[in-house]
Amino acid sequence: MPSRGGRIVLDLFLAGLLLYVGVWVYELSNWASLTLLGFQSTLSLSGLFPSGVLGVSTAQGELVLTKPIQITMSASIVLTLLFLLRRYNLPATKFAIIGTVSAYFAAAFWEALSISWISATPAGQGFFAGLNVATMFLLVFAFQKVARLGSSSSSPLRAAHS
Repeated sequence: MPSRGGRIVLDLFLAGLLLYVGVWVYELSNWASLTLLGFQSTLSLSGLFPSGVLGVSTAQGELVLTKPIQITMSASIVLTLLFLLRRYNLPATKFAIIGTVSAYFAAAFWEALSISWISATPAGQGFFAGLNVATMFLLVFAFQKVARLGSSSSSPLRAAHS
């Protein structure tokens, strides 16, 4: 078991690494969702980071399905990491994962607002409502984690301040 200082350094390193991995997970999920729906997709790189995905198809109607697939895949992968790492009580890592998933939902939310079929169809409104509910639950989950961390006397952050 590393010392308290070593544990904090490990926590911060893992949090940073998970933020980097989160970018890759998001873009690879975008590439996979486009590929699953038959788009000829390519992943663009900018140095060590993916810079976007381009998908080309003649049938653009399926494009609206890619975002829910992408967000489901991305969030599932990152939340699995949260559940695998939760027993180690690494607060920065937990916040990095929660923030990453929140960013996934926020991106989907804003992309949904830019799609014209949202206000025009019941399916679009249902999708939009689903994004709102998912974002709300994720934020409630995050705030509960923050409250538990703040009230925990065994919290590494609290111990470091004492």
